[in-house]
Amino acid sequence: MNEAKVAAALNTISMAFGELAEAMTQNGTAPVSAAPSALADDFPPFTPTDEYEALPLAADTPGLGRCPSHNKPWTVKAAGVSKAGKPYNAFWKCDGKDPDGTFCNRKPVKSWADAHPAAA
Repeated sequence: MNEAKVAAALNTISMAFGELAEAMTQNGTAPVSAAPSALADDFPPFTPTDEYEALPLAADTPGLGRCPSHNKPWTVKAAGVSKAGKPYNAFWKCDGKDPDGTFCNRKPVKSWADAHPAAA
C-alpha cells in the first residue's frame, strides 16, 4: 500500500470516528454504554464544527477533491448572508444527500481547501 492510499484510508477512518462521536453525543445525550463518570470527565463531549477537517494530508493526495461519503466532487457555495443576517464567505461543500434526505455537511480537508480557494 503506497503512502497516498494509507493517507486516504486514515482520512476515511478519522471521518468515521467523527461521525461515531457525533452520533453518540447527539442531542446532548450519552449512550447507555458510556464510560463511567470518573472517566467521562477526562473526555469532553464531541462538538461538531463548521470548520474544514484539519487532517495533515498533502493537498495533492488522491481523493481529496471528492466527498468521501458520496464520491462527488466538491462544489463552491457562493458567499452570501445567512437566515440570521450574518454574512459568510464562499466555501466548498458536497451536493450529495444523506440517506435521511438531508444534504451532506462534509467539507474537504484543510490542506485541500487552502490549495483551492473558494472564490465565487
